[in-house]
Amino acid sequence: MNPIIGLDIVTLDRLRVQRHMRDILTVASDIPGEYWSEQHFLDERPGKFQLSQLALQDTRAVGYAVISERAPGCAHLHHLIIVRQHRGYGLGGALLHRATAVAKQAGHTRMSLKVATANTGARDFYRRHGFVEGEIAGTLIWCETKFCD
Repeated sequence: MNPIIGLDIVTLDRLRVQRHMRDILTVASDIPGEYWSEQHFLDERPGKFQLSQLALQDTRAVGYAVISERAPGCAHLHHLIIVRQHRGYGLGGALLHRATAVAKQAGHTRMSLKVATANTGARDFYRRHGFVEGEIAGTLIWCETKFCD
């Protein structure tokens, strides 16, 4: 089945976090060392419940992008994950595209994120989507993209 059929990307507000929590936690269950718990999704951060996005297929969560405001004009992508069986079909790119559009519409001019230096697949993904690698902080690399008009 084509995972793009029936896909909807919606704002991941507090109500949707609570409604889809079981699916949301399952999305990253195959990733070694994944530490995000229910509390991470429920924690308040500036703009989080307006900027974050949820990918739904029918009524099931198949991916998400958790974003908040890091500084005035700068959104920060904390977490972007697609469920294993839906990876490789462009859903991550679609989710990131929607997330950056929402951030831009909210008045942000750039987006930052941190990615593990060892995660070459994610680093390649973010570079393909316009992020530039910057400062290395331990095992993480800061990346940023600026939004164009």
